[in-house]
Amino acid sequence: MAADVVQLEALVLKTVPYGESDLVVHLFTRGRGKLAAFAHGARKSSKRFGGGLEPFGLLEAELSFRHGRSLADLKRVALTESHPALREDLGRLAHAGYATELVRELVREGEPHDALFELLVEMYRLLASRSPTALLLRAFELEALREAGFQPVLDACARCGREVEGAGLFDAEHGGVACRTCATSVALPLEGTALRLLRALQAGGLRAGLADETHLPVEPVGRALRAFIARHVRHDLKSLAFIHDVGAPE
Repeated sequence: MAADVVQLEALVLKTVPYGESDLVVHLFTRGRGKLAAFAHGARKSSKRFGGGLEPFGLLEAELSFRHGRSLADLKRVALTESHPALREDLGRLAHAGYATELVRELVREGEPHDALFELLVEMYRLLASRSPTALLLRAFELEALREAGFQPVLDACARCGREVEGAGLFDAEHGGVACRTCATSVALPLEGTALRLLRALQAGGLRAGLADETHLPVEPVGRALRAFIARHVRHDLKSLAFIHDVGAPE
């Protein structure tokens, strides 16, 4: 049966060695979302793949799809955008790795998420041009959750809809902010400034994370979002430990 050969813009989410010379490459593509492809001879071929399967680069990937096969065949790639600065600084590397892993875990195979694709590309570009900050990481988390369909409820109690003003509670079990009547025992306290920061980041998108974070309550916002993400990603993200180990902003 003839194969369907397509060209797709892609980002490398993960590579897994297979045998002595091959790779299974997990890609995030524009138009087709997350998919896995078999790259024959990728660990030895400099002509078809070169350095194009390194993380954080934007690729033009030629893929062959055959009916009934779960893996596409990755024929060749061309690197169209590279960010060497992300691999030369441990903090940038750690944040870019976390952004990549989070996207990989939030989406399912074969579901197009073009806005999330663009978000990850923009995050790489921002990290390549500036020092990593915890505030930018929080903004990315909120935007990635939104685009993946897991946006936390922040404007009112996620359970009863009651307005929450001033200090509040963040309850990952209920999906966002909770009033004191509805909150469970695992809800995290949020001062009014932290709740306002969460709302501002959610409304402002990724660029809201470029503000000066010096006097902002980023730490409690981070705790709330980590608890929320843990509800949807049921295992530890390895890149979080790497962020901590290299001393990058958390």
